[in-house]
Amino acid sequence: TITREIDVIPVGRKPLDLRVSPAGERVVTFNSVSHDVSVIETATMTETRLDVRPVTNQLVSSPLATHGVAIWTEARDATGEVDGAQNPGEVSIVDYVAKTVVSSVMGFKPRGVGFTADDTRAFVLSDGLLAAIDLTNPAKPKTLIPLAADPTTAPPAKEIAIAPDGTSALVLSETGGNALTLVDLSNGALTPIAVGSSA
Repeated sequence: TITREIDVIPVGRKPLDLRVSPAGERVVTFNSVSHDVSVIETATMTETRLDVRPVTNQLVSSPLATHGVAIWTEARDATGEVDGAQNPGEVSIVDYVAKTVVSSVMGFKPRGVGFTADDTRAFVLSDGLLAAIDLTNPAKPKTLIPLAADPTTAPPAKEIAIAPDGTSALVLSETGGNALTLVDLSNGALTPIAVGSSA
């Protein structure tokens, strides 16, 4: 006889962005209405709930599921605008292992999140800026890398991809056509790459 057991674990309101760690020891949900993240340790089936900034509406988890970055995205906002005095550039960095949250402004309107394969760094792309975050430091300090001479007038950013070895990033932005930029993550050097037009 095979007996199967189902455990029901309460989490926050309207959970989204479910993530299971590669070894299965951890499950994470982003609770979009209660503005928190549930971290569940599967060995004990215990949940820890961590508050994130109310402006955020999406959680992107790292490859090894040790961290997540909660951001605001237009795609999940019916109005396309944040409410009141909230800053759309605010993000929350959630450490699933230490069960801590550090929130900070990373730029204006985050467009994408990337991680190194070893979960040591995270990157938040916004218009004109790339924020590099040290995930090994409990304070999660950031370094801002300008993607234009004047980031305030830079074209809208679209996507980011991090090289497997973590030495560089590719940033796609809109410039009438499409522009691809190679970013050296060691020194912030930018190398434009010509690609086809979106027209």
